[in-house]
Amino acid sequence: MTRATLLALLCLSAAWGAVVEDFEQPGGWVVYQGEQRGGSFEAVAAPAPRGLSGRLSWSVPHHHFLELQRRTALPLPALATALQGELVVQVASGQPEAINGVSLRLVDRDGEVLQFVSRVEKLGTGWQAVSFPLTPQNLRDSWGGTKNGRADPPLRLLGFAVSFTAAATTPGAIYLDDVALLTPGQEIETVRPLWRFDAGERWSVHEKLREVANLEPREGLVLTLSPVAKETGIPVYERGFATTSLAGATAITLRAELLEGSGTRFQLRLRDARGEVHPFATRSLAAGANTLRWSIPGDKATGNTWGQNLDGVLDPPLVLHELYVIQPAGAAPARIRLLEAALHGRKPRLEALSLEVETGNPIHVLKVGEESKLALSLRSEAAEPLTVQARLEYEDFAGAVTGSEQAVTVPAGGTAALRPPDLPAALGIYWINYTLSDAEGNSRRGRTSFCRMAPAGPTPERAEGFLFGICTHTERWPEAQQLKEIMAAGLCGAKVIRTGVGWGGIQPTEERWTWDHMDRLVERYGQQGMELQCLLAFTPQWAAPAEFRQAEYRVWSRKMPRLDAWRTWVTAMARRYGDRIRFWEVWNEPDIGFWLGSLEEYLQLLQTAHDAIKQVDPKLQVMTGGFAIYDRNPQFIEAVVDRGQAWFDIFAYHRHGDFDPFRREVDGPVAAMRARLRPPKPIYFNETAISSLPVGERGQAETLFKKLIYAWSRGSMGYTWYDLRNDGFDPKDWEHNYGMVTNDFYPKAVYPAFNTLVSLLRGHQYQHELALGADRYGFVFASEREQVVATWA
Repeated sequence: MTRATLLALLCLSAAWGAVVEDFEQPGGWVVYQGEQRGGSFEAVAAPAPRGLSGRLSWSVPHHHFLELQRRTALPLPALATALQGELVVQVASGQPEAINGVSLRLVDRDGEVLQFVSRVEKLGTGWQAVSFPLTPQNLRDSWGGTKNGRADPPLRLLGFAVSFTAAATTPGAIYLDDVALLTPGQEIETVRPLWRFDAGERWSVHEKLREVANLEPREGLVLTLSPVAKETGIPVYERGFATTSLAGATAITLRAELLEGSGTRFQLRLRDARGEVHPFATRSLAAGANTLRWSIPGDKATGNTWGQNLDGVLDPPLVLHELYVIQPAGAAPARIRLLEAALHGRKPRLEALSLEVETGNPIHVLKVGEESKLALSLRSEAAEPLTVQARLEYEDFAGAVTGSEQAVTVPAGGTAALRPPDLPAALGIYWINYTLSDAEGNSRRGRTSFCRMAPAGPTPERAEGFLFGICTHTERWPEAQQLKEIMAAGLCGAKVIRTGVGWGGIQPTEERWTWDHMDRLVERYGQQGMELQCLLAFTPQWAAPAEFRQAEYRVWSRKMPRLDAWRTWVTAMARRYGDRIRFWEVWNEPDIGFWLGSLEEYLQLLQTAHDAIKQVDPKLQVMTGGFAIYDRNPQFIEAVVDRGQAWFDIFAYHRHGDFDPFRREVDGPVAAMRARLRPPKPIYFNETAISSLPVGERGQAETLFKKLIYAWSRGSMGYTWYDLRNDGFDPKDWEHNYGMVTNDFYPKAVYPAFNTLVSLLRGHQYQHELALGADRYGFVFASEREQVVATWA
């Protein structure tokens, strides 16, 4: 390290934390099985502006990853009692295209090795900070020791792993310097709203208990309980339970009024990271106003837990499982108004702050011409004012960074405005990387986003030509979030939305039909110029085979339904919505576990649906169930195509994942099956994408571009991305990372990419492929006014 670098580091120490390793000690580090795996390590003079640093080199051939380890794991005093903060290492490589990723490895008190992933998706040229959030959510893998999947302090630094891309075909090196540990400060009291019991939430009770319990929005949420002969427990759910983390929680409080009745009790139930459900103490309601409080973990009930990994230990992070209401035997009718709930906790000082972005709409799209609406602010959950130094950096898709720094004081429980950095001219995604520091030398980093674009929609006309579509689950979410999903889909130019209400939601019993929810979806999307592509599935419990009705939901809902009931439901759907819904898909991915019937039963299902729909309107289009992937059940797919082609108009196909396997499948077995269709039938890739987990947000956007263009070039009538919105916030769960926007409606890179494709190619026709050589792709599209060429290598 040079003297100038040392001085700069000292000046920045308050912002970047204490350096715990500089890679300058000879012999302190070793490459695991380096000779066999083609790796070596030494302390050398590094690229400017740094001096002595560590160099991890690889030869050819080499293993697909190299493990750099300390000979003796380094104690980290800041992690002696808890996993907290963020570890940052300075990294540089002259061949960033060869590096797939860098991961961090710590070891805990029991010898378990813990692997964390970095915030950085791709390395650029020159030195950059690669950071690793030290949170349970970012703990992606573990092995050795007790292998309990927990970070049991004290924790020590073991090393790093570097993985390679296919481009690592020549010898190269990556430099590492100055490992720093950022800690977010001493814990302080925090409080934030948990539930408001308003239109922004979706509360429900189980269908079987709706004769006993009823929920009605009225100045909060009024729960009405009927008399019962024996004590009855009523689980009350809200859709956001599974996505609301209780990290750092010390208590939950619930404000409620007992308007009528007596003896009603509430119990809180939490689910931990390993799937175990833990009941907490019951709390009784008195007449009038009540504030119920559950301390975490102090009020955890003794006795049974249930679910998975039943060890009785609260393994963080925790989420809400259900609010359990107990109506005593023989009690009079009761009415309870639920008003609000709050989450109390203790957090490190700087973790009580979060960055918020305003763009003039809840999707965080900054429209061209409305740049003045961009506003940034810090929101605090702390019970005291906090003064911090805020470093803000915009990072665009290409990796260009612009930034600014300012001091700000955030009032207790309030917000404080920040001065945004100057906005670059480019359109597309902008990630905001921010660092907050205080006078005590504590720091934390965070990341959020917005996108700047000229929205491709909504447009009023019905889609013609190539169909730009998005799959989503609008029906699952509360009213306010449904309206945001419709806005998000419309702004980016989507015209066909694969969503709807399942059979059991429309016909919960054979005698009862509930159309309201589906009607609203059709109407609201239609008002924004979008039409639904309807998925006809899944079996309601009453229509399932009798021998499976007492099995779990994932069994009876995927079994062959009664054909008479199926015909009645399909006919009712087609009659009610007519040509407002043109495309009718018969089941979801019947080639894998979503269908638990036989091939013959599926063919019956397909024929019955086809005949019922065509009897209503011959112009309506019947689709096969979108097949998931050829290799899992090729005989099933082939048989449906060959034997069932008289009963469908459109061959629906999915194939999630990277572009290369998609291309091979499309040009291989899928093309062969299409060639056997007589007469020819169109193919529709109506649910295909990739999660951002394995490839990052940039890789997700690039995959959309490649797969959509390629599908179109192979004759597809449309392309539907899966899905609009992350299902939650779990960084380890693929379903929580497929979305074009985050669960709380911040755009990911794939969202403006979709908007760009619609803007450039809407109204165009595919012309021809360009001959560019091996592993190079080029396709020409044309309209009456222009040609557009899409290429990649």
